[in-house]
Amino acid sequence: MVACLTRYFHKIICPIVFQIEPDALLTKMQQLCVRMNVDKQPSSCEIAMEYLRKAFNRPEHRQTLVILDDVWSSDMIRYFDVGCRIIVITKDLSVVDPFTRRNEPIEVSYYPLRNKSGKIVRHENT
Repeated sequence: MVACLTRYFHKIICPIVFQIEPDALLTKMQQLCVRMNVDKQPSSCEIAMEYLRKAFNRPEHRQTLVILDDVWSSDMIRYFDVGCRIIVITKDLSVVDPFTRRNEPIEVSYYPLRNKSGKIVRHENT
């Protein structure tokens, strides 16, 4: 999937996994700030949003895609709604409801891969 997306985006940041407690959100945002070459470490989520908004507005980062995986709260999406393109992966479509006016959700069914003997296999990207 990532190889396909690189035709459309200069930089892909994936995945930011959100099976975390809300207190760990700042840590995730600080990690993204580092990846986006932000000079200062934010001390709050709101400050991180401001720094990231400025970073994604720079010409070299305008074509960046951020993938948010295993999102279980719309607050998690809101904090990363900083002007970049985002793919949200969630089992609960209601978390994207506040954002559907300007975006179109795509529902994808999950079918596990099976080997020749019928056992479920896990594909890992390297």
